[in-house]
Amino acid sequence: MDFSCTINKSVIYLLTGFWLTIDNTNAFAQQLDADSILYRASIKNAVALYYQSEGDQSRLFNGTIYHDYSNQLMGDHAYFVSNEFNRGTIYYDGLVYEDVPMLYDIIKDEVVILHPNRIFRISLVNEKITGFTLLGHHFIRIVQDTILNTTLKTGFYELLYEGKLIVLKKQTKTTFEKLDVDTFKRAVNVTNRLYLKKDGNYHLIPNKKSLLSFLQDKQNDIQPYLKKNRIKFKKDPDHAIMKIAAYYDKITN
Repeated sequence: MDFSCTINKSVIYLLTGFWLTIDNTNAFAQQLDADSILYRASIKNAVALYYQSEGDQSRLFNGTIYHDYSNQLMGDHAYFVSNEFNRGTIYYDGLVYEDVPMLYDIIKDEVVILHPNRIFRISLVNEKITGFTLLGHHFIRIVQDTILNTTLKTGFYELLYEGKLIVLKKQTKTTFEKLDVDTFKRAVNVTNRLYLKKDGNYHLIPNKKSLLSFLQDKQNDIQPYLKKNRIKFKKDPDHAIMKIAAYYDKITN
């Protein structure tokens, strides 16, 4: 008998039973809620047990081999903030994985993780990713509604604010050819776009004027608030739109 296989199967049954118990037993869930530390620790330990026991066979490692193309770029890299692996949390294929070394390739709009052998890099399957947190930033995957022809295309968006209003940020990196000494390489161009969700629809917010036009029902309140708190949209759009969205929610019944 393959002893390691038996252990792995037992862990899968244990994890499956754990989740079914939580879903189907309200009394047990309420009991754990009373001790939130125990509740969170139990979930974390169960996922960690599965993650560690399965190793290379874990559901997290079922993407495709990622080929690093950094040497083809100049002036910037393809990734979000850092081109070094940083540990984050990812919601993948129905499970939460914490403390995972990862990169977010913005050019390809892909999440890249490090294989346990620390040699291979793996591009995860986008359709299996609900969201991820990296370097203190939380991203969610949006799927474009082709029937409504929404403004948002399918991809990963940073969730800046979530309340009655929702604020998303989409950073894109595109490349173009540029001569580097005697060799053509790909230079990187960065674009940031902000989106506001109000009344079920997302709106592109390129400037302060467009933001205030979408919030015109409270514009007379927002303008003095901006002035009093010295909030400058042009100087720091991310901070400004988050503060405005939170203030709008506060004064809206």
